[in-house]
Amino acid sequence: YEVEKEWSKAIDAARELQTLDQKDYRMQIAQFCCELAQDALQKKRPEDAVEWLRRAREENPANIRAPILLGDVAAAAGDLPGALKHWLGIEAQAAAYLPLAADRIVKAYATLGEQGKAVDWLRGLLKGNLAAELLDTAYRTELEVNGPVAATAMMREQLRRQPTLLALARYFEAQAAEMEAPQTAGVASADGAAGDANDEANPAADEQAQETIAIRDLLQLRTRNLARYTCRECGFRARLFYWQCPGCNRWETYAPRRSEALG
Repeated sequence: YEVEKEWSKAIDAARELQTLDQKDYRMQIAQFCCELAQDALQKKRPEDAVEWLRRAREENPANIRAPILLGDVAAAAGDLPGALKHWLGIEAQAAAYLPLAADRIVKAYATLGEQGKAVDWLRGLLKGNLAAELLDTAYRTELEVNGPVAATAMMREQLRRQPTLLALARYFEAQAAEMEAPQTAGVASADGAAGDANDEANPAADEQAQETIAIRDLLQLRTRNLARYTCRECGFRARLFYWQCPGCNRWETYAPRRSEALG
């Protein structure tokens, strides 16, 4: 039934197996309910989705997928404060899974016109043990909201706090973006005179910019497929997080933390 995606039948079969084998299938049943909720969302039936998610939480109160999907239901209905409540609540339930909802949270704040709250929220989390997972989201948000200079400063601070190859890559990306940004011509001096926008080129600055861009390009190439989620059962590695492992088909075997590994 799982292979055929017959989730309702899979629920019935799991309940029967639970009775016969005296094994606990509540985690799997909760995931089957989430699959049905996902289907209902795709078919524009939010009421059905909410009901399936309620059942998922009854089966397994520790299920994290349910609040993520409940936030999706609220966001689709235009209730962004309600969606944020579901997503931000994940931190109290199982903080390690919070990065799975980070992009949703940032988008919701942006839609509400509260990008500053998103930046502050991410800056705070970068100081904790979720920094590696939230690094890309924090970098993109800082760059979009406050520009390359602020993004460079954020990544410099992060390298001091927790040096990783990915943080180094984002640092040079921000520096390159800062150098490539168009400079404001004719900046007024203290006495009101405009600066000369046609000053002779600075060879040293040009060389430094070329070196920074070269390092950025090299790091982007080396880190493009660096961080991976790994199944603890079969070792299958993937760039995306899966609730059901594509390698062994077991549920909830992916830790929400990625590892950096070359090769």
